[in-house]
Amino acid sequence: MKLSIAIPALLLNGPIGIFAKEFGWESCAPNLRCESDWECRQTYDCNNKAAGHPEYIVCGLTGQIAEELRWCWVYVDTGGKATAPAVDQN
Repeated sequence: MKLSIAIPALLLNGPIGIFAKEFGWESCAPNLRCESDWECRQTYDCNNKAAGHPEYIVCGLTGQIAEELRWCWVYVDTGGKATAPAVDQN
């Protein structure tokens, strides 16, 4: 019985992992479909998760599925406190 549950779990792990969020990014303001970072920065939920760092709040992430491009995101560590997002130096 345990084996029959483990096999589907292993098969689903690959496809689900493809759509996993980049480490540290967490969605905020779930009812808002944003057009700019400014809109997300006006919400209590995003500001609360960003712990006073509005520069860590963005509208949409590159590489996400189309619907997620209009969601608000905040960069947090695993403890739920804001941390600086990695900046590409290239």
